[in-house]
Amino acid sequence: MTAKAHIRSNCFPSRTHPVIDNVDEKLLRLRSSKAASSSSSASSVCQELGGLQGLYDSIDDWLRLSQTQQVLSHQNRKCMEDLLDGSLRTLDVCGTLRDVLSQMKGSI
Repeated sequence: MTAKAHIRSNCFPSRTHPVIDNVDEKLLRLRSSKAASSSSSASSVCQELGGLQGLYDSIDDWLRLSQTQQVLSHQNRKCMEDLLDGSLRTLDVCGTLRDVLSQMKGSI
């Protein structure tokens, strides 16, 4: 009788990177808060914008990983730069909008 040997592939990691888990967690949290929130009050919008900022921060961490950089170096660099620029502009808009909503909330 031959013994069966279990061979483990080194091609794929057995676990995901904690940064990727963090992105998934923040995305799930943002989706669930949006689904649970039926109001569009200033405080709920500020909370969702804070969640969006956290998601963008986690994506930024993911983009800085060496494994991600290696994959991206083989892709179209111009396309990636445009995507990153758009993400930064979106993040700036979210921060500005959150500040404006906080000021509006304070004046009510």
